[in-house]
Amino acid sequence: MASADNKELKDRVDKLERELNEVLPLLEKSTIQHKNLRGIGESSHEDIDFHLDNRHQGRKHLSATEYTDLTDAGATILHTHNTDILTEGSTNLFFTNERVDDRINALFVAGEGIDFTYDDNANTYTVSCEDATDVNKGIVELATNIETLTGTDTGRAVTPDDLEYARPQTGWIPAGETWTYASWDATYHTATFTISGDKTTKYCHGMRVKFTQPTDGVKHGIITIDSTYSAPNTTVTVFLGTDGAVGNLYDLDNEAITSPFYSVVSRPMGFPNDIRNWIIRVEDTGNRTQSTPTFGTWYNVNQLDIYMPVGVWDLHYTVPLLISDNGATSGEVMSASVTISTANNSESDPELTARQLIECAPNSDSDVQMITTLGRQKHVGITTGAHWYFNMMSGSPSATGITIYPNSSTTSVVEAVCAYF
Repeated sequence: MASADNKELKDRVDKLERELNEVLPLLEKSTIQHKNLRGIGESSHEDIDFHLDNRHQGRKHLSATEYTDLTDAGATILHTHNTDILTEGSTNLFFTNERVDDRINALFVAGEGIDFTYDDNANTYTVSCEDATDVNKGIVELATNIETLTGTDTGRAVTPDDLEYARPQTGWIPAGETWTYASWDATYHTATFTISGDKTTKYCHGMRVKFTQPTDGVKHGIITIDSTYSAPNTTVTVFLGTDGAVGNLYDLDNEAITSPFYSVVSRPMGFPNDIRNWIIRVEDTGNRTQSTPTFGTWYNVNQLDIYMPVGVWDLHYTVPLLISDNGATSGEVMSASVTISTANNSESDPELTARQLIECAPNSDSDVQMITTLGRQKHVGITTGAHWYFNMMSGSPSATGITIYPNSSTTSVVEAVCAYF
């Protein structure tokens, strides 16, 4: 009887071991080693009861007690071990920060305009871009509207907005700087203003300017001489026009100058285009007589003097001149001259002198008068504003008088037209 009982017990153990072997692959996935599980079986195999679930043929199930015992054992193994007990393979390598850093450094390759810097000690990886040049791709800073106007920066890029701002659609270009009052001379219709820095390559004679002041608003002018620089400022000289005679079209007040513009075209939008605004005109309708003139002496007719501003001018005059000789003799040559001069008692430029001549008829002895309209024109450059004089002279020893002699249909005129208009 005892032999039969032992055999039955052995059969049950063998069956249990077979069923246990079927469960082992599942347990191995949870890193429970076979020997550990066998150890559990050997110490308590008499209490483990594997059985077939009749509802699922071919499947093996553990009872709740058996399952709890096995999972508790596996959890104990997992909690008391980690990957440090494993030996690293040759291909599927373990994760480390250093390996990631090295891999990134190898993966990224610098290109044109882009640089990479790997600092192994600091554990940093820096991506940087080179500055763009005319021969190297890279990053570039955008220019402002004012920098586009200035046009001297070689390291910034211009945008379409910059081009639109700088494009002189009306002929006017924003100055992009501050203009400051320096002087105003009403006699010569001339103003000066200053700009910080050397702007001598920006402003030159012939350019138009436009600006605004609290008094009288928008004003226009013509630069009549190249700008000059004396540290720290540039001085710009401007003719502000006339009322068609000797009055002023504009003046420069000693106050703020805002909205400054300049133009390199002759007719920017809004610029006064009436030539009479850009001339100095002196008129006289009175008779101006010098009685008993001394032969060869110049006399000033101050009613026709003109004040010449700095710049280049087309200067001309037209006057009717009368010479009288109450005792002219037969064959006598009578003459008289007029001129515009830098002095009131001389001729400074023969090209600005006009002369009339008359020869008395043979066998004549009588009073003689001769009237002739005289005129001259010349392109003159003025470097300093100056008072120019209108003079006349008798070339006849016996002349009794010389007269600027306009009548009801003529006017004596001296006129200077700005050559830059």
